[in-house]
Amino acid sequence: MKWLDDQPPLPVVFLCFESLGSFEPDQLAHIANALEQSGYRFLWSVRSPIPKGFTYGTAECSNFSEILPEGFLESVENRGLVCAWAPQIEVLAHEAVGELEPAMELKLDYRMQNAKNLVMAEEIEKAIRCLMDNENPITKRVKEM
Repeated sequence: MKWLDDQPPLPVVFLCFESLGSFEPDQLAHIANALEQSGYRFLWSVRSPIPKGFTYGTAECSNFSEILPEGFLESVENRGLVCAWAPQIEVLAHEAVGELEPAMELKLDYRMQNAKNLVMAEEIEKAIRCLMDNENPITKRVKEM
């Protein structure tokens, strides 16, 4: 929340895949690449895959550089934050996110992460750009609601 407090009231993409969502390194790399290429400010709640021998809730990664592509954190340092958990309701209500108007919560279908096929960076970036486009009918409808 401190990071959001320090942000200008500009569009922030909030990526959250819920408490059960975790991705393998290949999928994390595609998501990271899409965020990097989109140019949007973002808050990304990342759940790393649970290592063998750990019980649920103890496998949070404290060093994201171990699971994200090399150089990613440095390249997005001034416009993005990666965390292990974020309070969804508070984040979406924050003024930097703007009452759901400029921000969208991006979720990949839970079935997709269990599928054999990766969701490619280009598809994710396209979805981010589409959702952040103020002329997009879905975005307009969210603003109306």
